[in-house]
Amino acid sequence: MLLRWRTYFRRAHGTYLVLFAFFANFIVIRYRLLAEHVPALKPLFSSLTAFAIALFLIYVPSAVLIGRLDCKKFAVPIDSELSAKHPLSAETSPKRRH
Repeated sequence: MLLRWRTYFRRAHGTYLVLFAFFANFIVIRYRLLAEHVPALKPLFSSLTAFAIALFLIYVPSAVLIGRLDCKKFAVPIDSELSAKHPLSAETSPKRRH
């Protein structure tokens, strides 16, 4: 039972909670660097909440678009093609049982 709880903790911590903490930290740092120190942005972002909403509305769609492009056109197809052409890829990949 303790091993199962450890597994649940590691999956939740490593996958979800750290991502949330990172994103919150990212927002606060950007707010401090941009909204508080750039005079032209002070009237637009009078609060951290307004800045977080604006950043979320710009950052998340941009990240999704870049991730999609990476999966469809950039690194993922190139990596797949190179590993298929590599002479040792069939020998080094784990054998699948059918």
